[in-house]
Amino acid sequence: MTSALPKVDSSKYTVGWIAALPHERAAAQAMLDQKHAPPQQKHANDHNIYSLGSITGPDGEHNVAIASLPFGRYGTTSAATVATQMLSSFSSIKFGLMVGIGGGIPTNDNDIRLGDVVVSKPEGTFGGVRQYYCGKATTYGFEECGQLNAPPQVLLNAMGALASKHEMEESVIPGLLEAMQKQYPNMGSQARGPGYVYQGANSDRLFQTDYAHNSSKRDCNDCDPAREVKRQERYDQNPWIHYGTIASGDQVIKDARTRDLLSKNCLCFETEAAGLMNNFPCLVIRGICDYSDSHKNDQWQKYAAATAAAYAKELLQIIDVDEIISTRCARDFMHKLKEIKSIAKTLVQDQRQQKIFRWLTTLDPSSRHFEIQKKRVEGTGRWMLEDPKFLQWSSSAAIRRTLCCYGAAGAGKTIISSLVIDQLEERLAATKSSVGLAYVYCDYRDQKEQSIENILGAVLKQLLRLLPDIPETILKVYDEQVTLQKPLSSANAMDLLRAACAQFTTTYVCIDALDEAGDLRGLLAKLHDSPSSMQIFLTGRQHIQGTVQEYFREENIIPIEAHENDIRLFC
Repeated sequence: MTSALPKVDSSKYTVGWIAALPHERAAAQAMLDQKHAPPQQKHANDHNIYSLGSITGPDGEHNVAIASLPFGRYGTTSAATVATQMLSSFSSIKFGLMVGIGGGIPTNDNDIRLGDVVVSKPEGTFGGVRQYYCGKATTYGFEECGQLNAPPQVLLNAMGALASKHEMEESVIPGLLEAMQKQYPNMGSQARGPGYVYQGANSDRLFQTDYAHNSSKRDCNDCDPAREVKRQERYDQNPWIHYGTIASGDQVIKDARTRDLLSKNCLCFETEAAGLMNNFPCLVIRGICDYSDSHKNDQWQKYAAATAAAYAKELLQIIDVDEIISTRCARDFMHKLKEIKSIAKTLVQDQRQQKIFRWLTTLDPSSRHFEIQKKRVEGTGRWMLEDPKFLQWSSSAAIRRTLCCYGAAGAGKTIISSLVIDQLEERLAATKSSVGLAYVYCDYRDQKEQSIENILGAVLKQLLRLLPDIPETILKVYDEQVTLQKPLSSANAMDLLRAACAQFTTTYVCIDALDEAGDLRGLLAKLHDSPSSMQIFLTGRQHIQGTVQEYFREENIIPIEAHENDIRLFC
């Protein structure tokens, strides 16, 4: 009875065991050397139901908390939720064991059979688990989509020791399975279908990749034996243990061609581990129940769950209790990991931003602005900032959206532009208002670079830098165009510019030396079609005034010529 079971404080549990399916959990519970009473209390947000107990190690008892995924709710998200809730109630858990079934990936190099056990082992830069279908499938496998963490060091050390032990003597898995069947006879019975026992070599059939299951029956009795892959007979029925990379994702693989396409040096597929590895330090252990092809059925699932659970128990049996106790708590690891992931996410976002900015434009207006600032004499151009037309244009109650300043070569138009830009920047910094600002300095030396796309891209880049995040609509267009290997077009630039301007109440855009633009009329047409919230400041030589007025009839004009005060300051 439950009341007779020993009560153990939640802080004494050091191992978290997670199963997905009911028969995986049953196999886990059958491996406990002693059962404990249910937890006396749980965190308010912990909805898991636990089976508690212990497994004997070399120097004491490992207290184990077992939880399973909600019935019918499987996959990486459910696994992550169960693990997070478990750690909220069992604060001393050091690591997790994700134990259950998986679909094998047999190759010439890996003689994987049904009932064998696959254990996640770091290889190269990978932590033992790779995600599939998180990127896009390619002809050569699947695109990598981020690193998953390796199992904790205490487990890696134990895996190495156990692998060495198995070189000298047989695994105790067969003995553990026999003990399970004696203690729980119902698990060894096949009266109600396949039990937790070996299903026979005759039922372990691997078919050629291009031969699909062609029967309405779940078994392969009607499948062509001539299309079966001939494999060397094993000398006994004991499961082999394989160490390597496990492929994890939310989609069950049941097609041999897809299996081989996505395999990429992996040993098996499963559907939960990717939700855990970067949130819960754990080891993934999978019993092979099928070959991830159309011939898959449920016959081997219970036995495969049992072999995986037996390996997990054998692993814990060789780990010192003190070794686990001295290991850092998983919850502490998660807190630190969140900090690291936050930093890593920021770095990844910054890298992506830089790629987007490079795609938008090759122009760097800020460098040009800095050069002009250094040449400017203090006090020059102040008259411009006090002009009523400028004050009206730059005010929140502006009536006319365009302010044009024309002047001869050398009249100081570029210096005036830099002053206007600085004035707007100071005002925006002081008010912290949701106003955007962007500028471009055209230069006769760079006319080839001053295309419509590059100029609009430069404006867009500066506006995006003012936002906390790049809008999703802009990211979507970028991803689509980059996938098609297309540069920024003027049409795309206008769409993106509208999306960016929508993030601000008002947007100021300053373009100096408009007459040096590569396509004056084309650029004016785009500016004319820009959002009405955009206030435009233009400078150029007098000869373009008529052209500008074709697009902006209601423009404000301030002529730029040598000003008495500026001459005095300069001299």
